[in-house]
Amino acid sequence: MTYLGLQFLHGKSLGAETARLEELAKLASDPRWGVKFKLLSVGHVPGRPPEPLMRGPVAAADLAEKARTAFLAPNIQTVLFTVSKQETSDTAVYYVHTGRFDYKADPSWGNTRWPVHGDAAAWVSLQHEIVETAGAEHAVIVAAEKSDVASVEVWLSNRFNSGVSVHPNPAEIDRYARVSPQLGDAYLRAPRWGTYLSRRHLDAIGGRAKVVAEVQPASVSEIGQLTYFQLSERVEDALSPATEAKRTKFEALVAPLLPPA
Repeated sequence: MTYLGLQFLHGKSLGAETARLEELAKLASDPRWGVKFKLLSVGHVPGRPPEPLMRGPVAAADLAEKARTAFLAPNIQTVLFTVSKQETSDTAVYYVHTGRFDYKADPSWGNTRWPVHGDAAAWVSLQHEIVETAGAEHAVIVAAEKSDVASVEVWLSNRFNSGVSVHPNPAEIDRYARVSPQLGDAYLRAPRWGTYLSRRHLDAIGGRAKVVAEVQPASVSEIGQLTYFQLSERVEDALSPATEAKRTKFEALVAPLLPPA
């Protein structure tokens, strides 16, 4: 099975951006997930009262209102929607970190994860809307053969099984984690199956036309203030050797903006 995951980086607090938060809340009920979220968990801003208390099952009829409450409550820092408590059976994940506490040290960001089991094009269009709604400055859509690898990619936290990393390049993940407050600003993530770049970052690597000429992505589109490059048209080809060859060329282009080893 192929797993897809989004990580988006905003670079400043979403906490005061009520309109964006309202729209992000609405997207929790979007049919393009292909499922209904059943569990909601929130994390509270340190030093503030832990209210409202929101953890556990949520009825489908209550999802929209609870999502709105969670995103707009000034005491809530993080919002997480899942379908199952078990990662292996989770058919959708949606997480947003608002950056309400200290956005300079811990900027707002978010991620999603989805085992491909339906309309991948619809799911990608939903990610575009999340990225645009959040006002992201940079984002990637990763593709992986295993759920735990996709999870490492979107959380930027390495995992180990019997002392062996589940990710093929744990040093890369560590580099991103070390500079996480600067990701999307001073530094970029290496390209993945889908990559969103700002005009500023594109200018720094020679522009959109250079990326198109050297990488030859399958599709290019404007998503809010970002340009989105997708390396293969079909998700079935996301992990193919031909797609990886394109990704390698793309990574070479953005090399000056990657975190130092």
